[in-house]
Amino acid sequence: MSQSADVAVIVDAATGRITYVSPSVTRLFGWQPEQLLGRLARSLTHPEDIHRLQAAFVTTTADPGYHPTVEFRLGCADGSYRWVEETISNLAAVRGVDGLVANIRDITDRRATETALRESDLRYRLIAETAQEGIWACGHDGRTLFANETLAGLLGWSLSDIYALPSHDLLSGMSRDEIMGRQRRRGDDGTEIFEQLQIRPDGSSRILRFSAVAFVEDGVELGALAMISDVTDARMAEQELRRRAFHDSLTGLANRASLIERLSAALRDGDPQSAGTVAVLVCDLDQFKLINDSFGHAAGDELLIEIARRWQKVLGPNDTLARLGGDEFVVVCNRSGEAAARSTASNLLRALELPVNLAGRPVAVSASVGIALCDAIAPGVEAATLLRYADAAMYSAKSQGRGRTAVFTSELADQAQMRLELFNDLKDALAAEELGPGVPTSRRAGHRTDAGRRSAVPLGTSEAGLRRPGRVHLDGRGDRAHRTAGPMGAAPGVP
Repeated sequence: MSQSADVAVIVDAATGRITYVSPSVTRLFGWQPEQLLGRLARSLTHPEDIHRLQAAFVTTTADPGYHPTVEFRLGCADGSYRWVEETISNLAAVRGVDGLVANIRDITDRRATETALRESDLRYRLIAETAQEGIWACGHDGRTLFANETLAGLLGWSLSDIYALPSHDLLSGMSRDEIMGRQRRRGDDGTEIFEQLQIRPDGSSRILRFSAVAFVEDGVELGALAMISDVTDARMAEQELRRRAFHDSLTGLANRASLIERLSAALRDGDPQSAGTVAVLVCDLDQFKLINDSFGHAAGDELLIEIARRWQKVLGPNDTLARLGGDEFVVVCNRSGEAAARSTASNLLRALELPVNLAGRPVAVSASVGIALCDAIAPGVEAATLLRYADAAMYSAKSQGRGRTAVFTSELADQAQMRLELFNDLKDALAAEELGPGVPTSRRAGHRTDAGRRSAVPLGTSEAGLRRPGRVHLDGRGDRAHRTAGPMGAAPGVP
């Protein structure tokens, strides 16, 4: 936006301090962006105009759907002031923006034009012809009374066409009745500010901002007068801010914030008659680190982009594919039972059967997929919980080998609980030094033994009969009930 006619500013709604300023502020007002970061927004406002700006911020903060426009004098780096028009949008709820976005346009020339219109028709015409904004005066019949060259450039019509054709033939997106009705009501409605998409005769399009008032001369209302500016760059910049907040910068897929939002909506708004038909698939590439180490991170990025492209092609239009980070992807499928979810997982794995060309070499790629179905889980499950269950299923699939799929079950939850219980038992026993000598090693509970090469074994075992720690058993409530000692070897549920 360095060449934009607007300056984009993000202000923290809670503190009123500036957190972002677009580079165009240097060209328009002389400030370097870093000079303004952290400053109070009102500190740049003319003292006589602060109350108007503060009122607009308060209103926008209270009502995110309201986009007020306020005019005030903004201080420049050289100490002078310029008249600006600021439109405020509340994007505090958008992750990555987290504040009020203000689009600021220099309207000093427009203010001068309005003053000139009151003071001198000749002076008005001289300024109007050179103004950076389009100026358009129309009579009640829709015919043009005055237009400048800037307006011709904005609309895409020549000045001769503008004077020859009625306004409803020059504007796209509005009917004749709508345009004429607005012009007839201008004196009663006062100033009206609105934006309109203008499709030019050459097929190009721009977003134009209209600031329209009644056109009065010698006390007689002749029609309507509009100041028109091009706000396309500002709107595109705002759209880009939204896109970055909800999309992965590498693959263009939905990111974690977008995924959680969509999954939560699917769980919340699902059809009660088919409740629990949301499936979450967590997909993790096998040995992705080895590929990164062998070919470099740039090649790893190429691989992720290619996989995202392949998976998008095999998913349905109602499925959501997201990248959480690294080599972990997530698919959300609506109205998907276990059979359909397994079929989707198979399609994802088949899409990886063809090698990916990296640095001129074919590289075989596989993935492990974990599935969690909300019909297999208690009602009211949250998005984060469903993701965690799918993640656990994915690790179960990965433990079985490459290119496998596993579905989350209560058994998986029991195994995870068992491993946690066993880990905690061992940790507590070591901390309490409740383990006796047994296996030769160099340390015992963090300290060398007298022999220097003997370690700890569980209580309840004889020194002659060496055994592993006992298996933890759970009662019906999931509480640890008792522990049985097992023979030496891998304890059940131990990874």
